[in-house]
Amino acid sequence: MPNRRSGLSVLIVDNDPVLLTWAQANLPATGTDIVFASSIGAAKRLLLKFAANAVVIDVDLSLADGGSFTRRLREQGTNIIVSGKDDLYQKAQFHDVIADDYLSKPFSVAEFEIRIARFCGDQQRLPLGLGRDRAQFDRWHFDARSLQLTSADRIERLTTAEAHILSRFLHSPNRIFSREQLQLRELWQEPSAFERSIDTLVSRIRKKIEADPRAPALIKTIYGAGYLFDCEVLWNVQPTQESDGTNDSEPSQ
Repeated sequence: MPNRRSGLSVLIVDNDPVLLTWAQANLPATGTDIVFASSIGAAKRLLLKFAANAVVIDVDLSLADGGSFTRRLREQGTNIIVSGKDDLYQKAQFHDVIADDYLSKPFSVAEFEIRIARFCGDQQRLPLGLGRDRAQFDRWHFDARSLQLTSADRIERLTTAEAHILSRFLHSPNRIFSREQLQLRELWQEPSAFERSIDTLVSRIRKKIEADPRAPALIKTIYGAGYLFDCEVLWNVQPTQESDGTNDSEPSQ
């Protein structure tokens, strides 16, 4: 039986029998509840009954369905760690594989512990399946279902593309996103157009959420790198709870 001292749950998706045998023998000692799947189909079935704080998936399996499985998990707030061998970073960059971290094989038990603690232990993200559809940041409440922003005196509606960008920021505050990482392929069929589109979308979001869009305090431009969302985010907070300071919300850091 897995040791549950950490209270964290991790799904490892890999079809390498050597790695799976090693992981099954060694990783439960980290105190993390771990389950294994050898295919995306098996992973989907497991996630129907297993709430995962993080998914560690082999880069080739991630690409097997065009990356849609990992993209969907990240949009739902699950930490994604992509694993692979020597060409991991080149392959991930070439295929635009977006993840919270990358773990080169072979990895040690200590390295696995550090990565999981870094992305789950401190951030305390909600496990997949519990839902993260309402966020509070600064003076705003964001409802991902209605694509609506609400403050004490304003209501703003977002387009699907704007909501996609804002959700990326809200799920990973204080992280630098390049324009490529903010790209939604379904919206930009021409590669030459997406950078201008990202800048336009960020500008439109700033006009809706910033006190002064000309001097943005929330979405900051990191010159030569991309954008960073600089604000604490609380999840699943009802707008009526904004002023009482007592709620069971979950932070992203």
